[in-house]
Amino acid sequence: MLCDVCKKKPATVHFKEACNGQIREMHVCEECAVQSGLDAGAPVSLADLLFGAAAKPPPESLPDKSCPNCHMRQRDFSKTSRLGCARCYDAFREEMRPMLDGMQKGRQHVGKVPARVRCAQSAAVLRRRLDTAVAAEKFEEAAHLRDRIAESEARARPARGRNTAGVD
Repeated sequence: MLCDVCKKKPATVHFKEACNGQIREMHVCEECAVQSGLDAGAPVSLADLLFGAAAKPPPESLPDKSCPNCHMRQRDFSKTSRLGCARCYDAFREEMRPMLDGMQKGRQHVGKVPARVRCAQSAAVLRRRLDTAVAAEKFEEAAHLRDRIAESEARARPARGRNTAGVD
């Protein structure tokens, strides 16, 4: 079996991890394991190997930088891979940047917005455009915007079940 990293040498170090009921395996050659900073005697997760956390310098060699809010030290973060408070992100920004770049596509998190909220936001934008069109006496455009607002608001409303009692 060839190394999963370099794809050239035979794999001699094998990792197996169970996560959410699924087994994941990774096989690396000794050279790639050493380059990743792996210590055969220390436990390491597959995620640590993939994201480079296994190659972190030992906590004792890190500068004594700390968060001004919660006083968490950089070596504590290095040991636990957890931050103490929201301000730690600013305090350890430079140290975290390479790690975050390896984990996600961009530096800014962009979450998902529920469809109902997206439709309501769209309707609000369309209403402002409608007001501008009416003020400029562009009534054809205003009628088109009115129809788009109605469609957007219909999508934003949650679907109602039928009233089986017959009473509204």
